[in-house]
Amino acid sequence: MPPLRIADARIELGGDEAQIPGLRATIADGVLDLEGRIPVAALLSPAGALRIGVAPGGEADLHATLTGVQAATLLEMLRPDQPSRIQALLTGDARLMGTLTSWREAHGEVKLQATDVTVQDLAIEVTPLVGRLTAGTVDFDPLEVRARGGVFVVDGSADLFNRTIDMTGKGTLDLRTVSPFLDETVVTGDADADVAIRGPFTAPRPTGPAGASATQRFSPFAGS
Repeated sequence: MPPLRIADARIELGGDEAQIPGLRATIADGVLDLEGRIPVAALLSPAGALRIGVAPGGEADLHATLTGVQAATLLEMLRPDQPSRIQALLTGDARLMGTLTSWREAHGEVKLQATDVTVQDLAIEVTPLVGRLTAGTVDFDPLEVRARGGVFVVDGSADLFNRTIDMTGKGTLDLRTVSPFLDETVVTGDADADVAIRGPFTAPRPTGPAGASATQRFSPFAGS
């Protein structure tokens, strides 16, 4: 995870819960604001809550807002050996509710908007990423990626309990949008794709056809 520096925080302890009227931190040149409440019971199993004399069943309610996060800075923190070829400004908000002992017992939603997006020299429009968490699974609304007149639609879900993804993508894709994920190669041109990506977070497997146009080119890329 990238470093999170807390600039200002206030946490009030009272009774059997903690109130967070305001916590501000910086991350990847942007700001993260967090507020909400966390009952002690939300951090314990029902048996654990009863052992310390707390009524089980309390739910946390947390709201986070992200402002002005630079995607390039975030990616370079995660992969410091590779300068990012993706530029974007990220804003969004998320709400998480329920008990925090397991993803299966939490629910919530997230919305993330990327603006001023470029991949190498290609300007891209991306609709907001919207997801809803229920019983350990995040279901995403269809997300559209537009570049040079082409439209590529991504849809799917992520299982946080088993750490797997199940995503599909269909439409016309400018191949420069995938170049940042190829360490040794730059690809250009257009492709009509109908693909699926499934498997664990650490090693998802792509399947499906992608028909490239005659303008497709492959060339070595130094210093990805």
